[in-house]
Amino acid sequence: MFSGMDYDFWLRILTVTRDLVRDPELLGFFRWHEQSQISAVKLRPVVDAHHVRQDVAHGHPDLVAQRTPGNLRKLSDGPLLYAGYARCWKHDLTSAQRLLRKGGA
Repeated sequence: MFSGMDYDFWLRILTVTRDLVRDPELLGFFRWHEQSQISAVKLRPVVDAHHVRQDVAHGHPDLVAQRTPGNLRKLSDGPLLYAGYARCWKHDLTSAQRLLRKGGA
């Protein structure tokens, strides 16, 4: 995934174990600026995260078995819809339309 690598990694770890410990020490930094690769493509991080959620849910049905179909869809598609509405309010209608369609709105 272009921008979902870390998210994919953490969700896949959760498919193997729940024994995680949070280390409060700062261990790394991210360099972020307007011309960066990820910030230049506004839709891609949202869409990549959506694909990661879907891949984990499909690959590990035992993790989502207790969810109702409506709740599962909300967890999967909800962030796409939220991002689509946010883009709409920023008058980025092209991005909003793509996100909302992908989210099933």
